[in-house]
Amino acid sequence: MSWEDEAYAVDLPKKWELSRSAEIDGEIVGYALCSAKEDTLWLHRLVVSPQHRGSGLGARLLREVELTGRAHGFLKVGLKTPAFNESSYRFYRTQGYHEASSDTEYIHLERALNLVTVGVHQPNFLPWLGYFYKMSRSDVFVILDDVLAPSRGYFNRSKVLVQGEARWLSVPVHRNDGYINHMTTVGDEWIAKHLGTLKHNYQRSSFYKDLMPELTATLKRHSESGLSELNQALISHVASLLDISTPTVRSSKYELSSKGDERLVDLVRGVGGSCYLSGHGGDNYQEHETFSSADIELTYTGFEGMPYPQQNTDSFVPGLSAIDALFNIGPDATRKLIDDAPDPEPVRVC
Repeated sequence: MSWEDEAYAVDLPKKWELSRSAEIDGEIVGYALCSAKEDTLWLHRLVVSPQHRGSGLGARLLREVELTGRAHGFLKVGLKTPAFNESSYRFYRTQGYHEASSDTEYIHLERALNLVTVGVHQPNFLPWLGYFYKMSRSDVFVILDDVLAPSRGYFNRSKVLVQGEARWLSVPVHRNDGYINHMTTVGDEWIAKHLGTLKHNYQRSSFYKDLMPELTATLKRHSESGLSELNQALISHVASLLDISTPTVRSSKYELSSKGDERLVDLVRGVGGSCYLSGHGGDNYQEHETFSSADIELTYTGFEGMPYPQQNTDSFVPGLSAIDALFNIGPDATRKLIDDAPDPEPVRVC
C-alpha cells in the first residue's frame, strides 16, 4: 500500500500519542503509524526497514501497538491491508487478527484488546512443535520454572529420529531439591554425545548445515548454566528461528506460594492476562470454577502436528523435537505447519 509524503502530515486524532517507532543504535528501523477511531486504535502503517525484515521486529511493533491500545482504553486494533497482499494478510492472521470485512481492494482486519491470552509451560528440553504452537497462540508466555519436576518428564529430555525411530536425547542432571530452576547438568560428556547423535542422523537433511552451527553454539554456551537456563536459551533460539516473538517471563520472578490452579490464576493475573490457554490434558485435573470465579477464561487446545518429509523413514514419526522439522524442512515451512494448524476450539467457562 503506497503512501504519498503528504499523507504522513495529515492531522489525525491522537496520532503522535499512539504511534510507535523502533530504533537500533539511534537509527529508526521501523514504525507504526496509528490514530484513534472511536473505540478502535487504527493502524495506518506498519513498516520495517528491509534489512530488518524477518527478524520478528514487525511482530514486536504490533505487540507494542496492542499494549498502547489497552493502556488507552481502546477495545480493539483495526487496520486495512490490500486484498492482493497475501503475505501481509497472512502476517496479521498469524498475529491473532480476524477478517471483519472485505471488498475488491482491501481487507479490514481487527483484534480485540480485552482478552489477553496467557500460556504457561515448564522449560522443556528442545520441545516439540506443540510447545511453540502454544507459545505462538499466546499474548504472554510464562516459563513455569519454580515447580517440582516430575519423576519422568520432558524437562531434561526430548525425542529425535535415530535410524528411523524415535529415541531420547537425555541431559543428565543433579536434581538437588527437585525444583526445575535449581537443577544443574552433570559434567559435559553428554554434549558431544548429543551433537554426535544429531550429526549422524541429520547431516544429510536439507537444513542441517545451515542450522546446526548456531544450535551447537547455543547448546555449548549455556551447557554449564542451570538446566532451566539451558532449556530457556534453546527455547528462545528455536522460537527466533520460527519468528515467534511472544513476550516470555519466568514464574520464579513472582515468588508465589500458591499451588495448582490457584497458582495458574495468580500467574495469569500477574502478567495482566484474562484468558488461560491450557493443553487439552489439563481438562483431566483443572477445576473450571477456580478460573471462572477469578473472571479468567479457560481455554483448551490440542495440537497435533501435520506430517512433513523426514529423513530415513518410510512413515511419519510424530512427537519429535521441533529441531527434527527444522532440520528436514527449514524454519519457514516449519512455521507454516504451526500457522496452518487449526485454531483452538476452546471450552469457555466464563
